[in-house]
Amino acid sequence: MAKHRQTRGKKILSSSLAIFALLIVLGLISWAVFNSLSQQKSVDFQAQKLEQEIQELEQQNVELASLIDYFASNEYIEKEAREKLNLAQPGEKVIIIQPSDETNETSNNSASKLKTSSSPAYWWNYFFAN
Repeated sequence: MAKHRQTRGKKILSSSLAIFALLIVLGLISWAVFNSLSQQKSVDFQAQKLEQEIQELEQQNVELASLIDYFASNEYIEKEAREKLNLAQPGEKVIIIQPSDETNETSNNSASKLKTSSSPAYWWNYFFAN
């Protein structure tokens, strides 16, 4: 009876149907492993990308925190008060320099000269006169 089982087992393994079934099972297992590895690679790539984004946002957060500290400082407040509100410390004098009328007249004269010139002369004066 043992011989009968051995020959029956050899017949099953040697049959083309059994080999075909084993190849299909092997193919399905290979396909599942390939899909799993592909998904793992995709997840790793996304994780790396998110970690890089986190680092960039943390750096931006540090820069913004330093800007907030600067904007809250007395140095910044004093600078803005001087520039935008023309304020001064006690004992300081604010001097405002206005353009003179001569400068305005000179620019008006040169503009009128350019407008009355011919086209080639206009462009020559435009590029090379000043």
